Amino acid sequence: RLLSFDKHIAAIEKETEEKSGSLVREETPDRLRLTDVTISVPAMDENKRTREIISSASCTIKSGEHVILKGPSGSGKSTLLRTLAGFWPYVKGHISMPAPSEMMFIPQKPYIPMGTSAEAASYPLETADKEILSPLLVECGLSHLMEKPDTEADWSHILSLGEQQKLAFVRVFLRKPKWIFLDEATKSAKEVGLASSLSPDYASLYNQTDLSGQRDEVLLWRMYSEDAKVQNQVGGATHGY
Repeated sequence: RLLSFDKHIAAIEKETEEKSGSLVREETPDRLRLTDVTISVPAMDENKRTREIISSASCTIKSGEHVILKGPSGSGKSTLLRTLAGFWPYVKGHISMPAPSEMMFIPQKPYIPMGTSAEAASYPLETADKEILSPLLVECGLSHLMEKPDTEADWSHILSLGEQQKLAFVRVFLRKPKWIFLDEATKSAKEVGLASSLSPDYASLYNQTDLSGQRDEVLLWRMYSEDAKVQNQVGGATHGY
């Protein structure tokens, strides 16, 4: 399964290289900047190869700021995150963003490889020591996974979606990235009580993804639900993409 996943990622990277000649990417340590970025999807119309879903988007998000993406289904929210992650080939413009080692992308359904529960919780890092992993599993309401840490299983079929999303937060706390991109990554976890199971220190990170606490200027690049919208001041006006 891991081998087929690696082959799939390699195929995506190859397609991206072949079709992203009009996209310029560079690393910047303290900000994410889109300059005249246009993102397309394959068109259903046989007379057109692609259809634009985001046109000439420009914005800058500095380190420490939080941004929520908001828009109807199909408006390009997840596709924008795929673009930032380097997995979407139909894009042109200029993107400046931190190094991959400083970022972490969390989808609604996280990838969980077959193996032990400790390996699943630590992915994609090396398996964490029990002394490090156990407190994080407890904090995220997954203490039962450490009852048999050496038992191998297909956890993607054993754990509910809410538990899988909790597991993704264990990975966040293990890796401690400077930038986190969430694509509906807490929706099911909220329904099974992730916030109530976190201590105050950990809950503060979780609550920053909750739209109910949104301020006039939402501060780190976040994506919480289908009601997400990129808001940024451009030329004195607020633009949404």
